[in-house]
Amino acid sequence: TSVKNCVNYGDVKHISDGNTQNSILCIAGIVGQFAMNVGYTDCVIENCHNHGDVFSSAITASQHVGGVCGRMLGGSIRDCSNDGTVEENFELAVSFTALGGIVGYVYPGFADNYIENNINRGLVKGVTYSIGFENKTDGIFHGTAAGGIVGICGAAQSISRNSNYGAVDFTTNRKGRSPYDAVAEAGGILGYDKGKTELFSNNHNYPGATVKAVATNTSSGALEEICAGGIVGKLMFTTMNVGINEADVSAVKAASGAAYAGSIAGVNNSTIATCYYAGRVNGAAADLTNTVGNGNKPQVAGPVKEVFDYDNNLDDLGSEDVDWD
Repeated sequence: TSVKNCVNYGDVKHISDGNTQNSILCIAGIVGQFAMNVGYTDCVIENCHNHGDVFSSAITASQHVGGVCGRMLGGSIRDCSNDGTVEENFELAVSFTALGGIVGYVYPGFADNYIENNINRGLVKGVTYSIGFENKTDGIFHGTAAGGIVGICGAAQSISRNSNYGAVDFTTNRKGRSPYDAVAEAGGILGYDKGKTELFSNNHNYPGATVKAVATNTSSGALEEICAGGIVGKLMFTTMNVGINEADVSAVKAASGAAYAGSIAGVNNSTIATCYYAGRVNGAAADLTNTVGNGNKPQVAGPVKEVFDYDNNLDDLGSEDVDWD
């Protein structure tokens, strides 16, 4: 149950035939879905590298797209990289879509998940139609998230020492067909923190790895929650430690609702500790006022312990903390 030392140079494509598929699609450059069987301990995707573009177009219930792995259900992804464009076009979602430079969706509750020492250099780009908030009656997350390393994390032991050089660009379009309000999260490292990660530390989003979340042509009366963060789009359960973002971040809404952009996190409902910021947020220079949730309505629900200007604190970091790749 281990995948090691594999390299892909070919493009991977899933093209919709126009028919609705009531299924989960898992698309990736190396492994579509990776699951750790009960009783196994050495379940790992290690030293695998994707150089081809990964694209999926679907009308379906749920879609998980990644440069290395589409959906992960336990085990480790370590020392892997992606150079290809990871792109999706997703329509009529009744659950959610997750898009990541390394892995799209990290599944909770199955086994421990570790995502460590990985590098993404490819563009992560998606367009999703008819998505929305977590539904309070069915308990399912109806939305979309994209990250330079991980799109959505349900739960993990570690997301650590990962580096992202690729831009993250996500657009949501409700088109009046969805019963749910529009929601999208984009992050330089992680799009949406859906469940607790025990160790989220030493992740770096580099200059040029811009993060953008946009809502377009949303129907009148629809609400939106558009989140973009240099490290995490929406932080809910995890304590973020020692993270660096040097890229520009922006969040744009089309109708009623809110757009949150921050150099560290778009929305913070947990704890941010010892993170460093640079770049620009919605066109303004990153500073202490827009590290979290600077948009139409500032959002700082969780504690922010220490955030620093990256350019003015290089001497305090030391090379061993910065040169992770």
